Amino acid sequence: MIKEIKDMFSDDILSEAAKRFGSSFGEVKLIGGYESFVYEFEKEGRPYILKITHTIRRTPGMINGELEFVNHLADKGVGVSKAVISVKGNLVEVIPGKEGNFLAYVFEKAEGELIKNEDLTDDMLFKWGRLTGLVNLHSQSFIPSDEAYRRQHWKDEMKEYFDRFLPEDEVEVKEKAHSLFDRLDKLPRSRETFGLVHTDIHQGNFFHKDGRLTVFDFDDSSYHYFAHEIAIALYYSSQYMKIDKNYSEYVEQFKKHFVGGYRSVKTLTEEEFRNIPDFLRLRHALLYSVLCNIYGKPEDVDEKHKEMIKRHKERVLDDSWTDEGFLN
Repeated sequence: MIKEIKDMFSDDILSEAAKRFGSSFGEVKLIGGYESFVYEFEKEGRPYILKITHTIRRTPGMINGELEFVNHLADKGVGVSKAVISVKGNLVEVIPGKEGNFLAYVFEKAEGELIKNEDLTDDMLFKWGRLTGLVNLHSQSFIPSDEAYRRQHWKDEMKEYFDRFLPEDEVEVKEKAHSLFDRLDKLPRSRETFGLVHTDIHQGNFFHKDGRLTVFDFDDSSYHYFAHEIAIALYYSSQYMKIDKNYSEYVEQFKKHFVGGYRSVKTLTEEEFRNIPDFLRLRHALLYSVLCNIYGKPEDVDEKHKEMIKRHKERVLDDSWTDEGFLN
């Protein structure tokens, strides 16, 4: 949790947030959160997720934009956790704090559970790809009801992360990252290739039940290239799940089944496909900055994490691994 937000948070804020959505302090249960407090509660026998963040991170308008996008997807039949209105009929409740305001909002809780390593079958990859394609497809028809609800551009969000998290003396990493930013920002954009995206449809952000997938946590949604969403799934599934084959073999499996699922509902041009390695580089560089924020630089970090951080930095600077499976 961001220290400034944590220091200003209190039981009174939580109690007020719960009350505004028809619950109470004693009924909500903390279940986690990195940049927002995340709680679960029940109302009339149904489970809900309450999130509380602060205007340090987001404006009320940006949260409204996120929730309008989620509900737009729900209206199109996409598997998402729909946002619900408060007792007063608002998607976002603004609660005054000592400095700035806290922002509270609620979703229906997704049914099911996270996928495990053994769930990563060809069929699961196809469904994951299809879900991602549907999110991107219906993004093309989304228009926020108010210009103040428009979400941020991906480059602005990335620069904010790097400025906040990456140490000043990480010159080589910064130069490589900013060169990548500029290269990606020059890619051609159209209604079919660029729009509001989830940004993080990895295996930690969707549940599955009875063959149906439900995606949640649109907190980082931004205007981005649709092909970025494919890179995110490849990056996280290959890096953080136990794959019983080498990376190149997994890339081929991913291309056949995940990309096949994506293309079953939305077009993906060869030019977009060729850009996926750069989006892999983008995510890897971003995560290095986050790791630096959490643990410190490779030379400063504790022994337990030193090798992990060092290896991560090496793969930022020598990023040829991202091309495997995409040069043929």
